[in-house]
Amino acid sequence: MNKMDNILLNFLKKNARASISSIAAELNLTRTTVRTKINKLINNGEILGFTIITKSDVQSSPVRGLVMIQIEGTGAHLIQKKLVTLQQVKAVHTTNGKWDIIVDLGTQSLDELDEIKMCIEYDLDGKKMNYLPAAVEDQLKIKPIYKTFPGWKSSTQGIKNIEELPE
Repeated sequence: MNKMDNILLNFLKKNARASISSIAAELNLTRTTVRTKINKLINNGEILGFTIITKSDVQSSPVRGLVMIQIEGTGAHLIQKKLVTLQQVKAVHTTNGKWDIIVDLGTQSLDELDEIKMCIEYDLDGKKMNYLPAAVEDQLKIKPIYKTFPGWKSSTQGIKNIEELPE
């Protein structure tokens, strides 16, 4: 796989229904090149299928996040039992390695969160970047730089202007 293959895969992940022509225009490639690259990615097993995301897939919990938990000592099963009772917890997975538990969270909006941790840029070998690099090798080396914002703790429903957001 090369850089353009990764760019093409990222494009298809966002819109697998895009036409060959629209992909070619967006990526500044010929239709033949796009078709050949997609077929190659399918034949070598990189693309296993194409799918859609429906409204119901995201409607119940459009805001999603993963939390990795490291536990000292025993008792992961007790923590897991408690976590699954929380409304915003969609799934709890146990794992081996650095993290003992991975929690899949979902909520209707950011209103319900105490804090919002947002990646504001990346560090790649000491160089600050405000975009995710396309090369897989670089993606494996980057360090995200986060900024934590306080949650609103009030409804933002109906707000259409950034100035109307709560402090």
